[in-house]
Amino acid sequence: MTNNRIKGSVELTKVDDGKPASPLAGAEFEIQDAKTGKVVRSKLITGTDGKVSTGNLDIGSYQFVEKAAPKGYKLITTPLKFDVKDESKIELRFVNEKLPGSLKLLKIETGKKDKGLEGAQFRLLDENQQPLLDKNGKPYSIQTTDKDGLILIPNLKAGTYFVEETKAPDGYLIDKKLIEFTITSEKETLVTVQNAREPLPGSLKLLKI
Repeated sequence: MTNNRIKGSVELTKVDDGKPASPLAGAEFEIQDAKTGKVVRSKLITGTDGKVSTGNLDIGSYQFVEKAAPKGYKLITTPLKFDVKDESKIELRFVNEKLPGSLKLLKIETGKKDKGLEGAQFRLLDENQQPLLDKNGKPYSIQTTDKDGLILIPNLKAGTYFVEETKAPDGYLIDKKLIEFTITSEKETLVTVQNAREPLPGSLKLLKI
């Protein structure tokens, strides 16, 4: 009498960290023996539905290892472990974050593109117009333009943001409008904010009739 060995299968779905999540094509994985690190499957690439699957796996412990992330997304270096215990198909989910982008804010005098304004202060807000929190859960500090009128903020997650001017440069009117901008993965977003000069005290405009 011949006993057939039990074999299992696994299906992994690759998605982004959006709400709702979207499937990601083009991620490459290999499956390793979780104990020895021996590669048992290689060049497993997700399709347009974000899925990749394989079968004929012996009972045992395994791990998915990402070898190449989809373009614009972080490579996940932590293996995803799973156990094959019977013939049922194991379904797994693997989430990737988009690579961050950066903000370049330029403060200028109204109508003078070559005149950067130092000393303007801005607050970063999230998509809900609430103070943006850093990785430690604390609001970003107030940002101040440098001598060239610039603020540079790296490592912002892709998404929608706002900036709010909290202090205008000396001699200029504050811009009270919230300014919306979008961060794109691996790209620098330029936001230009203009300020008009304050009227001179006691100035009088004559109208000739």
